[in-house]
Amino acid sequence: MVLTVTVLEFPIVLIHGYKDKPGESGTWKVVERFLIDQDIEFCVPANSTTRFGSIEERSTHMIQEISDQYDPGQAVHLIGHSMGGIVARDIAARPNLPFRALSVTTLGSPNRGLDYLDRGFHYLEKGLEYLNEKFEVKDLMSEFAEKFQDFFGSDCGGLSNLSCESMSEFNRRTLNNPNVRYFSWAGVLELPTISYAPHALIANRCQPKSDGIVGVDSAMWRVDLGAGTHLGTVAGLTHSSIVCVEIFKKTLPHLAATERGVATVVQPVSSSFRKQLTRRFTGHKDAINSRFLAFKDSKVEDIRGEDHKVETYVFTLVGGYSCSKARRYSK
Repeated sequence: MVLTVTVLEFPIVLIHGYKDKPGESGTWKVVERFLIDQDIEFCVPANSTTRFGSIEERSTHMIQEISDQYDPGQAVHLIGHSMGGIVARDIAARPNLPFRALSVTTLGSPNRGLDYLDRGFHYLEKGLEYLNEKFEVKDLMSEFAEKFQDFFGSDCGGLSNLSCESMSEFNRRTLNNPNVRYFSWAGVLELPTISYAPHALIANRCQPKSDGIVGVDSAMWRVDLGAGTHLGTVAGLTHSSIVCVEIFKKTLPHLAATERGVATVVQPVSSSFRKQLTRRFTGHKDAINSRFLAFKDSKVEDIRGEDHKVETYVFTLVGGYSCSKARRYSK
């Protein structure tokens, strides 16, 4: 069945990735404008106090942020970029949520981890063992770690959670919710790119095909993750530019089909040289535009709070585009 309807009955929750601050970076701004034009309601939770937090910490705070915006039992679609997709999976798997997850869509998410983190942590562990043998710095390092966590008000476990070893354990214990539909997207760099060259030098040693950060094999939804659908591997999209209108246009019919209890076919994605160049140009343009829109929104009195960088942005058909002060959490 081919479904072209893109009108949604239920809102989308857009979940940012590791270390991101949507109110400052404007990660979702271009997509937000597209969704507003389509009259599709959405929420961009700030989750501001957990930029470096673990999956557990981020999910717990994100659930509260979403619950603050919607009535109990509200159905939502979860779309996560990078680590945000892992958080979306974790949220959807939890019992007794105050809202109802209809679907999870991951955009460039390291579903099976990042190989180079495992290698890096291995060398770091060996280095710390050597230092401890020579200078007995174990207690000093533990004290530093505690102060670091206190400073950020977070367990700061996000990066370690994304190793292949940690994600293997996450996938083992985080079972798919049978009432939720799962989708994935991956980007792949086939043409050289200056902006991601340093990242790719590291990433491509461990994962030959990647978006500059996350390997295609890690981002793709396959049977080992449970029932789900990989919607496409898009040539020319970097780890950041995978958050784009093109991807959302192709995703919305699947979300609409989910609401109707049916399925729609996966549409092919062009990988032509010309299309890759177009995506590259659009990605750079959107990155600049997103920053501008984030700055512009911070100056609009109707949506500005005390600190726009820690706001939860919401669009509803009744209330329009607005924001509310992000809740500040303690550890």
